[in-house]
Amino acid sequence: VTLLALRCFSSAGGSANAGSGSISTVISAIGYAMDQGADVINLSFGTAGESALAMEPILQEAADAGILLVSSVGNTGGTTLYYPAAFDCVTGVGWTDSSGAVAARSEHNESVYVVAPGETIYGPSWQGADRYRTDSGSSFASPMVSALAVIAKQCRPDIDTEGFRTLLRESARDLGEEGWDPYYGYGSVDAAALVRLLIGLPFTDVPRASWYYSAVLEAYCAGWVKGISDTLFDPSGDVSRAMLVTMLYRMAGEPETGVPAPFSDIPVERWYTRAVAWASEEGIALGYEDGRFAPDQSVTRQEMTAFLRRYAAYCGLDTESSAPFDRFGDASDVAGWAAPSVAWAVETGLIL
Repeated sequence: VTLLALRCFSSAGGSANAGSGSISTVISAIGYAMDQGADVINLSFGTAGESALAMEPILQEAADAGILLVSSVGNTGGTTLYYPAAFDCVTGVGWTDSSGAVAARSEHNESVYVVAPGETIYGPSWQGADRYRTDSGSSFASPMVSALAVIAKQCRPDIDTEGFRTLLRESARDLGEEGWDPYYGYGSVDAAALVRLLIGLPFTDVPRASWYYSAVLEAYCAGWVKGISDTLFDPSGDVSRAMLVTMLYRMAGEPETGVPAPFSDIPVERWYTRAVAWASEEGIALGYEDGRFAPDQSVTRQEMTAFLRRYAAYCGLDTESSAPFDRFGDASDVAGWAAPSVAWAVETGLIL
C-alpha cells in the first residue's frame, strides 16, 4: 500500500487562516491523485457553501474511473449537508464515541452511510508545531472507512462504489433504527465482518442465501472449521465426536498438551489425536465406561451441549445458568446426565 498525502489547507498555526483553503486547490489535488493512479481517496473535510458544488464533476469522474471516495459528514451535531460527503458518488462517514454510540457532534442526515470510531484518534495535525496530535471528529472516522476501501481494492481490484457500499452495508453492525437511519447510516463498520465477506467461502454446497452461511463463513475464516474437500463442506452431514472436539481445539488456539489421550481407540497420529488428548486433559471430552472415545461416532445434540458446556467452563464462562426445556416435544428423551447441559444451552440461546 502506498500512501499519498496531499495538503490542501493552511497549516499556519495561530493565524486566522489556519485550516483554510480553496475549492480549486482541492480539485487540483483530486486530479493529481487520479493522475498518480490512486485507488482510494479520503476526503477528511467538508463545506456547506455553494462553491463546494464545483467539486462534483471531478469526483464523479474519479468514481466513474473506479476510485473509491470516502469523506467525513461534519461535526456540528446538526442536519446540515456538508460536501463532498453529500455527493452521491462519495461515501459519507459519521463518527462514534468511546462507548460505540454515535457522537453528539456527528452530523445526522442523508449523507451518513456508515459510522466509525472517531473519538480520541491519534493522527496528523495541521495546527501548531506538533506534527501529530490526538483529536476527535468525523475527519478521523473517515480514514477508518478508507482503510477498509483499500482492503476491498486489494481483494477485488475492480470493485466500484456500489460494490464497496454493499460490503459496508452487509457487514456493518446495525446500532440505530433497523436498517438505515440518519444518525448511524447502515451502522458501525465491522472490519472483521467485511473481510469475511471479501474472502467468502470456497464451498459450492453452502449457498449464500442459506440460514447458516454467515455462521459457516465466520467459523471458516477463523480457522475453526474446514471442508470435507477443497470445494465441499457437507452442511447436512453428521458431525463426529472427533470433529466436534477438533473444532473446540482450534477455537482454543490449539494449545500444546503433553498428556496422551487415555482412550483405547485413539491412534497415536491421526488428525484428531492432539485435539482429543487436549480435550481429555481439560475435562472437556469424556469417554465411555469401556475406555473408548468413539471418535467416528456421530455426536448427538445432547452430547454436543455437554461438550459445549464443558468448553464454556474451560473458557471461564458461566455454566450454572439454566432454563426449562419442556417446551420441546421430546424433552422426556433427554438423558438425566445431559439435562443440566441442555438447560444451560437453552438459557444461553445455543438451542432455540
